[in-house]
Amino acid sequence: PPAYLYTTPPRPPLTSKMLTSLDALGQKTAHPPSFLSTFLGCFIGLGGLAFGEVFLRELCSPAPAALNISASPPASPPSAGSPAPPPAYLYTADALPNATSIMSAETCDELGFWLSDHALLFVGSFGALATLLFAAPAAPLGKPKNTLGGHTLAVSTALAIASLELDPVLEKILTPSLAIALMLQFKVVHPPAAACSIIFSSAVKDKFKNPLYLFFPTLLGCTWMLLVQYLVARSVHSSKSAGPAPGPAASRTVTIAPPAPAASGPDKPAFKVPTKGEIDKLRADYSSRKRQPDLSTMTSLDSLKLTLHA
Repeated sequence: PPAYLYTTPPRPPLTSKMLTSLDALGQKTAHPPSFLSTFLGCFIGLGGLAFGEVFLRELCSPAPAALNISASPPASPPSAGSPAPPPAYLYTADALPNATSIMSAETCDELGFWLSDHALLFVGSFGALATLLFAAPAAPLGKPKNTLGGHTLAVSTALAIASLELDPVLEKILTPSLAIALMLQFKVVHPPAAACSIIFSSAVKDKFKNPLYLFFPTLLGCTWMLLVQYLVARSVHSSKSAGPAPGPAASRTVTIAPPAPAASGPDKPAFKVPTKGEIDKLRADYSSRKRQPDLSTMTSLDSLKLTLHA
């Protein structure tokens, strides 16, 4: 059998699948905004980021100093009159009220001081993002593809420029300019993403300029806001579909006027359709000529026949 019977049809690349999924999500998140939907969306979205930031800092806080979890029980036996040493389980993870303290100590050692004391989820650019998602959900620049792609591209550009250790003033100017140009080039223009890159480049403390800024708050915050927008859109559409049933239509009387009488006048002659023989004769007559026919010398019937033939 032919070789093409053993081949499989080409599959679309992963990026095209992701873009198609984001476009489908953008159609689902579009909804008619109202005062209530805008307020609830902004309140839940921004409130979740604010409380999530507090929770993240508490989760990554160091272990209490009162519990020395790195110590070990004394090897020498206690002397007569000295208090008995605490049980061995006090030097294990069971001594803590929960296991998150040991996990938080290890996590803070890995992620550094930035995550423990400077974890960010609530930044100023998310105010512009909330306005775009909940007050203008059908805006082209607020689609999920623009939101996620624009933030990823803008913050990645800011991280690359920060690694060059340029002059602070030059860095503040170059970062948003290059980020906006790249977003336009890749067709993911998103205004809050440019604001997010400016916040990164304007950070006073170097601890904020960490690669984790791409995940906390950028991608995590955008994902949360898009999730809230999707839930708000679902609730709006469900409330629209479950609205009160329309009442009976009001009766009305429609008066149809009689047709106007035809204007009196001489009867127009009936139109005569040329026969096939006449059209063939006309075609042969004009095909034998080397130039276009002179329309000024043609009769009205010849003009009609030529038009019908064309």
